[in-house]
Amino acid sequence: MAWYDDILNTVVNSPNTPGLLTAGINAIGAGFASNQSQQTQQNIAAGTQATAQQAAEAAAFRPVGVTSRFGSSGFQYDAQGRLTGAGYQVAPDIAAQREALLGLSGGALTQAQQAQQSLAPSQQAAQSLFGLGSQFLPSSASYSADPSTMAYGNQLQALGSQVTPQNYNTQAAAQQYMQQQQALLAPGQEQQLAGIRNNLQQTGRAGLATGSTMAGGLGATNPEMAAYYNSLAQQQATLSANANTIARGQQQQDITFGTGLTGRGVQVQASADEIARQRMLSNLSTGTGLYNSGIGLMNAGYGSQTAALAPYTSYLGGATGLEALGQQSLTTGTALGNSQAAAGAQQGSLMNAGSAQANAALQNAARTQAAFTSNAVTGASDPISKLISGLFN
Repeated sequence: MAWYDDILNTVVNSPNTPGLLTAGINAIGAGFASNQSQQTQQNIAAGTQATAQQAAEAAAFRPVGVTSRFGSSGFQYDAQGRLTGAGYQVAPDIAAQREALLGLSGGALTQAQQAQQSLAPSQQAAQSLFGLGSQFLPSSASYSADPSTMAYGNQLQALGSQVTPQNYNTQAAAQQYMQQQQALLAPGQEQQLAGIRNNLQQTGRAGLATGSTMAGGLGATNPEMAAYYNSLAQQQATLSANANTIARGQQQQDITFGTGLTGRGVQVQASADEIARQRMLSNLSTGTGLYNSGIGLMNAGYGSQTAALAPYTSYLGGATGLEALGQQSLTTGTALGNSQAAAGAQQGSLMNAGSAQANAALQNAARTQAAFTSNAVTGASDPISKLISGLFN
């Protein structure tokens, strides 16, 4: 007995057969629509995976071996096509030139090392110049003049202060002048008076007096004595008349002389101060010059060392340049691989975009077909169920 006979007997003998038929037909329709949608999704997934794999392969980095005049490059891959190694080979003649330059560089490096030893004397000389420079360089910007010169200037200023009048009083100066002149003339006047008296006494005219008048009230006097005293009065009048002028001139001379002494003292101190300043500047210049000379020696030593190293640097640079010429084949191959990978990535992007549009169209078609199938089966189940139900009534 077949499996569908059991199902038929169950359906025929069941009191709920009409409902079972309706539900079964509806279930069959829904299942058929579900199977159709699932199959479509599986097809879309498979297509998407295949497209992704193709895009990945298109974007894979695949450098290209390149051969040039200076060298060639090569790349190794595993069984899955992944890059496992890369290298380049310099052309034989270029490699020979490179090795020749490297051979020369060894001797040049030895010369540079020997030049390093010859730098010690110049460094020692530079250190000596630095030591001398530190002795000349002042510790601060202050400076002091010679003490003895400053003391001499103070003495001159003190003398100038003593000579210079404290006030401009010509009367006192005139009185002083009169006293000085009278003191100078007094000895000569006394001797002159003694000579006149002696002469009068010797000639018997000591008591002689004439010239008295009753009307004018003039007393009698000795002519020679009168002449003497008139001469004294004339001298006194002359001294008095000239005293102010002479006193003023003397006072002006004192002012000029005192001012000159004071100015000389100030000038001496200023000169001493300038000498001290110039000495400080000279020491500064000397110390700086010694330091600069030491720096010049150091730089000259370093310059000679750099010059000694120049041949080695030149040989090594030439060898490196030749190596770079051979390495260009590897660089070129890598650049070509990068360009190919970029183009493949663009291709993969376009493939993915097209696949996405195709998948969207398939999904829409599957949804439309499933809906149509489900509705068709559901609509056909009602008359069949009624027909079958009528058979059992």
